[in-house]
Amino acid sequence: MNLQWQRFADFFQLYEALGNVPRLFYIIGETHHCYIGSVGGREGQGGLAVRYQQQYVDRAIAIFGNDTPNEQPAFASVVTDPQITIPDIEPIERQIQEVFLTTQGRENALFTPRGQVPNYELIHTGDRPAFLL
Repeated sequence: MNLQWQRFADFFQLYEALGNVPRLFYIIGETHHCYIGSVGGREGQGGLAVRYQQQYVDRAIAIFGNDTPNEQPAFASVVTDPQITIPDIEPIERQIQEVFLTTQGRENALFTPRGQVPNYELIHTGDRPAFLL
């Protein structure tokens, strides 16, 4: 299964570019304060625009007083591989989370791991985060 990654300067650029894509994996951060998630694993079609409604993005900007996170890149992999089905999305997300936890440590994660990690044979290509090299 192939995951082709794209790098963005920050979450806001990712949101602007891929906010309406219905199925993707996304990573906010690379080494610290990292969040790893996915959309489309429950057959939803709204993408990040539903998960992160504009009002919440605007509130985050107000809270931090900045519309671009400082040195906090974002990454996304749109699900295009036909081998990856909707039921695979959440388990693959867990597998990516486990790689992060193993390489960067739990103290750097802003997500709660969701249980047993499957063993998908994933090929990470493109401009991927360093922990997936």
